[in-house]
Amino acid sequence: MVGDIICLKDKQFGNVGSKKYNVAANASNYGTGTSYVPAFRSGEPVITDLGTPIVLPLYRATTSGNSKPVVATDYLAGIACSKSTETDTAAGTVEVEPIESNAVYLIDPKTAATWDTQTEYDALVGQRMLIELSSGYSGGKYCLLASDGATYGCVVQPLDVLKHPGKIAISFRWGLSNVA
Repeated sequence: MVGDIICLKDKQFGNVGSKKYNVAANASNYGTGTSYVPAFRSGEPVITDLGTPIVLPLYRATTSGNSKPVVATDYLAGIACSKSTETDTAAGTVEVEPIESNAVYLIDPKTAATWDTQTEYDALVGQRMLIELSSGYSGGKYCLLASDGATYGCVVQPLDVLKHPGKIAISFRWGLSNVA
């Protein structure tokens, strides 16, 4: 499990389960044949267009900019809990754990020094932020940027930085739900 985004603590009554979604051939748009990189690894955000059973990665080789997820634009199906099975020429599937409105997830910061003391961290609690895919899709890691915006989809939650060094607690805003 890659685990770029993981749930902070176990659910009270166990996991919510997962849903199997279809993934189009060449969904990541990265590589071909034996060099193809699947669209999803476990722990990565999964988005969808309303009304379609096909899911997409939050970022793809054709995605540019650090503007994800955006409320009322990007709809999260959830967090991948398996590697996707598509290839560059054949469709596949991925198992996705749906986002829960009250769940808190852990993610790494883009710039660790911004979050490394409790005082610095606490000053950012409640702010709305974006996720970035650093180092490119083929070996990248999802991490949180540190600027607030009205339509940004992740909300920073309280966290003890001594218990979870190098991590940020986030929740996803209701406007990202694909069941709206």
